[in-house]
Amino acid sequence: MSTPLEDVRRALEAIVSASWVSDKQTDRIAYSRDQSPRSLIRLRKGKHEPLPDFIVWPSSPSEVAAVLAYCTAHKIPVCSMGGGTASTGAAAPLYGGVVLDLKRLDQIRWIDREDGIAEVEAGILGLYLEERLQREGLTLGHFPT
Repeated sequence: MSTPLEDVRRALEAIVSASWVSDKQTDRIAYSRDQSPRSLIRLRKGKHEPLPDFIVWPSSPSEVAAVLAYCTAHKIPVCSMGGGTASTGAAAPLYGGVVLDLKRLDQIRWIDREDGIAEVEAGILGLYLEERLQREGLTLGHFPT
């Protein structure tokens, strides 16, 4: 990251507000891995993945777009995280930068029972979605949720 960290912090805070940007060591460690076997094995051996510089919690698609535009313009790596249970390694910020935690984007926008499709935001928890779908006689079909 060639942009000074304090400049990055100010820019991110201008987008999502200071209370939704963190560089606390505890957050950086917590967000340095996902639930992939690689991450878990490294954790058991006392090793950590590279730490992100910042964790950002946007609350709208426009905030996500603004964070991505800023990071792209400044060549800052971004790793997105939804529910945080990824088992593929895709949610681990291997190059530092920014973790974009989408958990505040957790709404079900609509469900089309007839066609069995729904539009949901990226941070929704699988259990919540499954419960809501079951009330419509549908299922996500992914377990564990």
